[in-house]
Amino acid sequence: MEALVTRVGEKENPYLVEFYDVNCPFCAKSALDLWGDLLASGAYFELVYLPVHYAIWKDMGSPKTAEGSYLANLSAFCVDDPVQRVRYLLELFKITSSVRNEPKAIEEQLEYARGKFGDLKSCVRGKVGRLADDPELAYELAHEYALSIDAVVTGVPTAAIVDGGKAVEVKDGLGEVEDLIKKYLSGKRRAPS
Repeated sequence: MEALVTRVGEKENPYLVEFYDVNCPFCAKSALDLWGDLLASGAYFELVYLPVHYAIWKDMGSPKTAEGSYLANLSAFCVDDPVQRVRYLLELFKITSSVRNEPKAIEEQLEYARGKFGDLKSCVRGKVGRLADDPELAYELAHEYALSIDAVVTGVPTAAIVDGGKAVEVKDGLGEVEDLIKKYLSGKRRAPS
């Protein structure tokens, strides 16, 4: 079973992998600042959902908020087209960015998702199978995926440049991730047509 990964473009080397959670305000800032540029670049990249905020809310004794965070993140997988999925994720990040109260933001994200997909749990189960009900497994798979490319994920956002199947550069934290994405993009600009 694979981690919850969105792959955009045709695979090439080197490429960018970013680990995210739509309820992470730092991920939201980075995504809103740079994912549009990533899409426009035509470069290959991967986005990997790491359920950090599910774990945070669960550890804080708020299972309903934890489950809502997980479901909001998984709702993106109801969008089949990878480019459209990234655009949908950006809409969820806009909610994270504009609503400063995380439980309230999660509720708004769930309302937005239900408006698009109807029965959200059914849609998610149909797309990600048993991962829909197993956030701990999703967390483990994301970390296994990171280890398979020799990257260590300590939080979100985390990004890595992968070359030849191995991470050659890994950055953690908002500024460092943004700089790494900009560096990646600077080498991937499309020639004017």
